[in-house]
Amino acid sequence: QAVTGAVPADGEVLSGIPVDAEKSEAVSIYYGSVCYSFFSEDRDRIKEVADLFTGFSLEEVPNGQLDEATTYQIYFSTDTEQIAAINVDKNGIFYIPEEKKFYKVKAGTFHFETLDQIYKDSMYADGFDENQCLIQ
Repeated sequence: QAVTGAVPADGEVLSGIPVDAEKSEAVSIYYGSVCYSFFSEDRDRIKEVADLFTGFSLEEVPNGQLDEATTYQIYFSTDTEQIAAINVDKNGIFYIPEEKKFYKVKAGTFHFETLDQIYKDSMYADGFDENQCLIQ
């Protein structure tokens, strides 16, 4: 089943990428070649990150490509299974590993800067600097 759902001819459905935040017990975020990983089991934090993936519709990008240096990898999980995996770069290209397809926003807005801020605020609070642990 495609994550984008059906789009009626009379208007856009801004369902984004459905993430079952209630079922998710944790969210992890990785960025580019930085070795810091964001991890939270806080219910409010899981919902905050999941909510970033609503309010827009997507269209497939055949032969799409991510800018690996600016790609966030976001994983929602329980102790025993992955609920959702989403990759997105600063250019607004999404890759859904489960589907092995690339997408871009067709209507609505994805707030990349909010995702970036959540990750960096956590990294700095944990005493990391993005330049101190680049993966070569």
